[in-house]
This record gives sequence, C-alpha cells and structure tokens, in this order.
Amino acid sequence: MPFSGELVHAAWLDWLRAAAPDVAAWLHEGNKRRLFTVSSLQFPLPQEKLLEVERRNVHWPLTPEKTYAIRITLLLGELFPLFHKALTDFTQSSSAGGSSSGRPPFMRLGKQSLLLEEVVLENGDASGWTGFTSFADMVESIRAKKLGGVVPLKLEFASLTTFNRGNAKNREYGNHHARLPLPYYVFPHLAKRWN
Repeated sequence: MPFSGELVHAAWLDWLRAAAPDVAAWLHEGNKRRLFTVSSLQFPLPQEKLLEVERRNVHWPLTPEKTYAIRITLLLGELFPLFHKALTDFTQSSSAGGSSSGRPPFMRLGKQSLLLEEVVLENGDASGWTGFTSFADMVESIRAKKLGGVVPLKLEFASLTTFNRGNAKNREYGNHHARLPLPYYVFPHLAKRWN
C-alpha cells in the first residue's frame, strides 16, 4: 500500500543514510526505542475519505500531478543537525543537475519515486502538523498551568497508527500489530519514551 508507514520509515532511513550512515544504521538496528516517528504518506484527500481508505485497506494509486506529505518527528535533538545536513546535501546535489527532470528522487516508496517540493518547519503553521519545542520548554509550559483535579486528555491519531505487540520473551508467534489505540497500548509506551 502506498500509504504504508513501513515504506516511508524505510525510505527515510535510506535517505538519512546518505548523510550519516552510522546514525542511520544505529537508528535501524541498535535502538529498540524509536527516537523518531514518520507518518504514512498523506494523500490529498478529505480526512473522512482517507480514513475510509485506510480502514478498508484499499489500494489508492499515486497521481504524479498531486502533492503528498509525510511528517517526520524527531524526539532526539541531536538528530536535527543530521536531518538538516541530509536535506542540504540533497538540495545541493539535485540543484547541480540543472533541469528538474534530471533531479534524483527524494524518496522511493516501493516502485514509486517522489521528488521533494518543500519542507515546512515552523510553529503555528496552518496545517497544525509542524512545529518544534525543547524538553525544557515543555516542562515550563506544564509548570505554568494551574493543574488541579482530573483533566481530560484527548489524543488524536490523524494517520493509521499501529502498536507492535510482539513479545521478546516469546518469539513463537512473531510480531503482530494492533490497529486500535487502546489505552494500555498507548500510555505505558508514552511513559517509557518520556522517561
């Protein structure tokens, strides 16, 4: 499926490998806790239609004239300079080629090649999907709030999200992925990542 997160995940690591092969290998093999996330390929469809396509697991073809988005979230500040270097190196190597038709693909998803159109990184972007903060700023924003009693928490899973339910102690059945964001799948992993 073109919106499969695994394809985007692999393509991003392959792209990062050009700038920092040792870090890409470390992120792929050595790190059990993911220090980044990537979204599925986001189709330019209304949200309701996109959810229907994902839920029914329908093949949805890519159209060359359209623009597709991915979201990359870095949870380790030291990854940002590597991301920037990979992006800068890619931009310089593709602009040296001259014509836009001769540019190398930014990413390959299966047999599909995608070109880079733009990178958006700003707080307050209209899409609501971009921004940045530091751990210290997050802590300060929470300390500034008057917390008392129970406050409801709402999490929105805007793209298909799965939870690896494999068990390191029992490999007999292999990995399997839960497609429901049940609280006992979400919160223990968020707590581990926070710690």
